Amino acid sequence: MCSMRSYAVLAVMCAGALALSGCPADLSNGAADASSGPLEASTTCSDDPLAEMYLPNMKKTGTAGMFTFELVGSDPGPPIKGNNSWTVKITDASGSAVTDAVLKITPWMPLPVGHGTSVHAKATLAGDAYTVAPLYLFMGGVWQVTIAAKAGKNSDSAMFRFCID
Repeated sequence: MCSMRSYAVLAVMCAGALALSGCPADLSNGAADASSGPLEASTTCSDDPLAEMYLPNMKKTGTAGMFTFELVGSDPGPPIKGNNSWTVKITDASGSAVTDAVLKITPWMPLPVGHGTSVHAKATLAGDAYTVAPLYLFMGGVWQVTIAAKAGKNSDSAMFRFCID
């Protein structure tokens, strides 16, 4: 049987897109509803306005307007909980591929408490695009992945945001 404190904790966890409790789904009157059964661990971020729908070849203009970042693809696609590998193409204002950039990849989960991941993704040039791996998204929720690029005197960055189930 779940106590009132358990219900409060559960409400906070659900608000943070993380429901990991065996308490009943009906919290309206404080009584256990045997027909509702236990809650399953799941994310509730699919309708989050910050989350973008993944599509191959997504393009973002960098915050400084110097580069365009194209998420050519994700393996698997869309990104999942666990290890992912992204192919990212960066172009300059003239549309030419930027193949001499140093990339910094920053995965960040803003909710429930704001944290990154302990596995550091590396970017490796393959032709005119970069392979970013392992991109480790270890739990469900909205992940922001910032790609910062520095090539010569030019620096720019772009952020992709996805709901990970």
